Amino acid sequence: MPTMKKINICGVNFSNISSIELGSILKEKLQGVPENYFIVTPNVDFIVRANSDTKFRNVLNNSDLSLCDSAIGRVAAILLKNRIKEKITGSDLLKIISSNLERKTNCFVLGATEEIVKIFSYKLEQLYHNVKIAGFNHGYFGEDKDKRIINMINSANPDILIIGMGSPKQELWVDKNKRFLKVKIIMCVGGVLDVMAGKTRRAPVWIQKICLEWLWRLMQDPKRLWKRYLVHDMKFFYLLLQESLRNKS
Repeated sequence: MPTMKKINICGVNFSNISSIELGSILKEKLQGVPENYFIVTPNVDFIVRANSDTKFRNVLNNSDLSLCDSAIGRVAAILLKNRIKEKITGSDLLKIISSNLERKTNCFVLGATEEIVKIFSYKLEQLYHNVKIAGFNHGYFGEDKDKRIINMINSANPDILIIGMGSPKQELWVDKNKRFLKVKIIMCVGGVLDVMAGKTRRAPVWIQKICLEWLWRLMQDPKRLWKRYLVHDMKFFYLLLQESLRNKS
């Protein structure tokens, strides 16, 4: 496999990859032996957090594939004289891998509440005929349950581990436990479980294209998200300005 170009935005690496290229990589990994190929989907919130959390930044930058889940991130890359080929969200990743399976493929789902993970697992299996849910578990467990969860996953013998426990919990959990897992692909998809299960709705395509998906999410859950989007994530523009000035000097 040729070396993939990485684009750095405010300290976080992004894999410069298209959907077609992603499909080819995933196909190759599924045909190989289990190597815990680790995929993350950073957005603006990740970048801001990574700038104050060195461990989280290292986890993202040491992942095997880092997909740009942010229209604003793509625009930022252009301002920094780079170009990210395509925005690929957690939902896109799930669709690309599920729709291109050539045989029945075991998947284990970890995350969300017991009700949501059940609904998600059922819908995913119904939607994609080659997806076989080998097991699932909710994402609300403490560190003392890690060994039990890992044994449950490995016993199910999945090719793909789908994790939706929210960031940074999901990425840090994988970093801590990856060496104990025996799967081919590990993908962190965040809130995708809630979307497919019908708890939340994804923004229409036209809203995604004009970089306002964050506003759509905020309107659906203002009590939980107002501080993230209107306070915490605003720091991104300061970080972007700093990096732009450094590049000019």
